[in-house]
Amino acid sequence: MACGTPIPTVLTIHGIWPQDANDVPIPPYNAATNPCYSQAPITDPLVLETTAFTPIESNLISLWPDLKNPTKPGTGFWETEWLKHGTCSDYPNNPLDYFKSALTLRQGLTNPATGLTPGNRYMVQDVIKIIQSHTKASPEIACNRNKTGGLQLWEIRLCYARPTLSSQMITKIQNCPHRLPFKNADEKCQLNGEIALSNFGDVVLMGAQISAPLLRATPAVYDIGTRHSPCLLRL
Repeated sequence: MACGTPIPTVLTIHGIWPQDANDVPIPPYNAATNPCYSQAPITDPLVLETTAFTPIESNLISLWPDLKNPTKPGTGFWETEWLKHGTCSDYPNNPLDYFKSALTLRQGLTNPATGLTPGNRYMVQDVIKIIQSHTKASPEIACNRNKTGGLQLWEIRLCYARPTLSSQMITKIQNCPHRLPFKNADEKCQLNGEIALSNFGDVVLMGAQISAPLLRATPAVYDIGTRHSPCLLRL
């Protein structure tokens, strides 16, 4: 991904993604193929902007920026995240709570990358251990390649348990399920290898997914009471 400038010096949110109990992303709402709710979720761009984005826009710009277009409002990016990951979350008709849940999780985190210095190189296992020492839960990390082809840290993914009641906000961090090719690391990260740490960009929240996933047990058709289990915060 080509980022604009300036690149944030702290981890920002990529998204908050509902996952099933096997760490598989829940697909977006589709009335024909994935009717996760009996009532269609909010998708109107104007309604999303006025009810979800505008009330918390300053926090979204700060903690959930569009790194591809940093000089523009992130409305398009936030809308895409909502349509892909929010419409079958616990907040299908309350997008404001969906976005606030991710912001609250990020604001409640001590920087999970404290102790990692941008520009340095680290063993993948050491990166995972440092993040775990701050979050007290086992994360997932993802890598990509920089302009010279070297591996670098791309995302930190934290997993959160689904609240007992759909009206509750996501708060409880948990170990990620380690179903990636190399347990805590994706196929591009080599668990015994070395990666570079560039300036920070995305964090994914899992379980709720900074980027964060929510883990949940998923029947073919589900309702509010039986839907997926954790949430992934992607950073």
